[in-house]
Amino acid sequence: MARSLPMTLAAAAASLLWFSGCGSKSASVVPVSGVVTLNGQPIEGAAVVFTPAADNKEGTAGMDATGPEGNFKISHEGRAGLVPGKYLVLVSKEHNPALANADQFKMVDSAGNPIGDDPEMARLAAGDQTQATAPAAKTTKVEETFEREVPPGGTTFDFDLKATAEEAKILRGK
Repeated sequence: MARSLPMTLAAAAASLLWFSGCGSKSASVVPVSGVVTLNGQPIEGAAVVFTPAADNKEGTAGMDATGPEGNFKISHEGRAGLVPGKYLVLVSKEHNPALANADQFKMVDSAGNPIGDDPEMARLAAGDQTQATAPAAKTTKVEETFEREVPPGGTTFDFDLKATAEEAKILRGK
């Protein structure tokens, strides 16, 4: 089942914390922000995930999603910023047509009243025992991994994702 960006970010955060450890709670964090672009133009809704490099024992994982101008501010467990050190940075943007057109999957009762947003649960609640099917949809995704070092005073990072003209159009929702 496809996930929305907030769910994807939450799953990524949980995985990062589990596999990379929580880092030092007493270490000082510094601000980390920046802008993500797609083919040189700001992109909204991109996931930015920082994972401490293997030699960054005090590091903390952090993440954010870009705003309308492609801007992000990394945070970890409600604290803005990261512990200085080396990081691997995953930047990705995904468009899943099934999620973009979620209304086509809403279930209604015989009177036309919405049963719920989860099509599988709605189908079961309505007593339908047939398998729910969704139209075939191609997910468009670009992602790149970068190596960056967060200095003691904090910093800004700009990341430029590359995509074909067709992919960029889809990812921008145009």
